[in-house]
Amino acid sequence: PHHADLATLFTVSPGRTTGAGLALGDHYYPEPYLYVNAYPTPDPARLTDELAGGGHWHTHEWVGAVLPLTRLHDDAAAQPAQVRGYLESALSVMTRLLA
Repeated sequence: PHHADLATLFTVSPGRTTGAGLALGDHYYPEPYLYVNAYPTPDPARLTDELAGGGHWHTHEWVGAVLPLTRLHDDAAAQPAQVRGYLESALSVMTRLLA
């Protein structure tokens, strides 16, 4: 993370990592959001998989999966499964692209 994020980094193979985190908001999204990204940065054209949980692909100036706070389900009891589905789908795509 490069600013007020809470994140973790997973090594897929030497020199290839994927990260998942929570950003408090920035000039890309004026609200808290979850993200998943990868290094090296994948080609945006390869991000064809649909993300679970209401996430979407971000490709302007950085590449990753994003789930903004406003896309969370209104029912708080449904949010953990939604977030888990988003993270699992985004991490799966990033890991596959880095393998």
